[in-house]
Amino acid sequence: MHSFHIPENKKVRVILSTDAKNEVDDPFAIVHAVLTESFDLRGILSAHFGTERTDRSEEESFQEIHKLLKLMNRQDQIPVVHGAASAMSSDPGAPVSNAARFLVQEALREDDRPLYAAFLGPLTDLAEAIRLEPRIQNRLTAIWIGGGNWPSGGWEYNLKNDVTAADAVFRSSVPLWQIPRNVYRMMPVTFAELCRRVRPWGPLGQYLYENVVNFNNADPGRPTEYRILGDSPAVGVILYSDCGQWKWQPAPEFDHTMHYLHTGKNRPIRVYETMDSRFILEDFMPSWNCIHQHIPAPVNIFRRFLQKLPDPAHQLRSGFLCHLPCIRHTGIIKGNIEISIVFQHAAVRKHRSGCVIFPLLQKDHLLQSPVCRFLLLFFLKKFFRICHSKPGPLTPLLLGPLQRFFQNRCFQPAL
Repeated sequence: MHSFHIPENKKVRVILSTDAKNEVDDPFAIVHAVLTESFDLRGILSAHFGTERTDRSEEESFQEIHKLLKLMNRQDQIPVVHGAASAMSSDPGAPVSNAARFLVQEALREDDRPLYAAFLGPLTDLAEAIRLEPRIQNRLTAIWIGGGNWPSGGWEYNLKNDVTAADAVFRSSVPLWQIPRNVYRMMPVTFAELCRRVRPWGPLGQYLYENVVNFNNADPGRPTEYRILGDSPAVGVILYSDCGQWKWQPAPEFDHTMHYLHTGKNRPIRVYETMDSRFILEDFMPSWNCIHQHIPAPVNIFRRFLQKLPDPAHQLRSGFLCHLPCIRHTGIIKGNIEISIVFQHAAVRKHRSGCVIFPLLQKDHLLQSPVCRFLLLFFLKKFFRICHSKPGPLTPLLLGPLQRFFQNRCFQPAL
C-alpha cells in the first residue's frame, strides 16, 4: 500500500455509481477511487447509459467494473451491485434496483464516518433510493457529474439518460454537490502523458491507455491527442472539497429541453465553477504505487539499496531503476514472481551494446566500485534463485547473456 497510513476512523465511506462502459473516462475514476487510501469504498454500482447504443448498457457497465477490479486483483474485495437497467419509472410501485437498496442499507447503517455517494452517470439509483426510503436524505452527500453549463443548462449526456431522476433529486433535500458539464470538461489529459505515466504499468495501465486511444480513433469527431477525464472530479472533491471554486445555489429544476428552471423553491446545493485538474491527476498517477504491494523481496531490497548509492554509481542506479517499475507491476498483476517476463520489454528493445537486460553494465568502470559489485552480487544471487524456482518463458534468454557477460569479465556471481 502507500508509504503512509490513514486510520480507519479518518477514512470516509464512499459509494461509486458509474456507467463504466459508456466512455473511457469512467475507468480512470474507478481505479482512482479504488486506490485512494482515505476512501473506505463500500461498493460500486453499475449504471445504465440509455438504449441508443445497446439494450444491455447496465450489464455492460457491470462487466466493465469487474474487468477493472480483476486487473487490479481486487475482484473479491469490493462489492459490485447491479443498478437500474433503464431510466426511473414514474410509477411509485415499480421495482427498485439492487443499487437503490444498497444505497439505503449503507446510508442507514450506524457509522459516524460521513458517506459520499458519487454518481458518474444518471441519477436513477439515487432517485429510486430516496423514493424507497426518504430518511436517507440527511445521511449522505451526493456528488453528481452532470447537468448542463450553468446557469442556463441544456443538453448534457448524463442528464439526458434520466431527466426524471435528476429532477427528483434536485427537488429533494439530499445534500448535493453538482459538477456541471462546463466544469468536468476542465480535466484534459494528453495521449503523451498517459503513454508516459499510465501505459508502463502492466496490463491495467496498458488497458486504460489503449482504451482511450482506440475510443478516440474510432470516430473522426472525437479529440485527436487528448481525452477529458470528466468523471475524475468526483474523486477529487471527496479528497479535497475545495478542489475547485464553488458557490451555493438554490437547486434548479429541469424543463423538457433540459434547461434549468431557477424557481428558488429548493434547498441550496453546491455548484462547482472550476476544477483543479492537476491536483486530481497528480494524486491519481502516483496512486499506482499502491497496486504494487507484493513486490518480490529481493527487488524491493535492491531498489532501496540503489536509491542510496553514492554519486559515482549514479549511472548504474539510473540503469536499473528504469526497469524496476515493470518488475513491480508484473509481480502483482500476474499474481506470481516471474521476473523473467518482467524484463521482456528490455529484451524486445535490445540495446546496441548487446547486453539484453542491464546495458549499463557494459561500462566496465562501474564494476570497479566495491559497492556496485556487492549490490550486483546480492541482487543477481536472488534474481537467479527466483528464476530457477519460478522459471518463465524468457528465463533462458535472460540467464545466458548475464552469465556470459560476467564470465567474460572474470566476475562470476556465486549462484
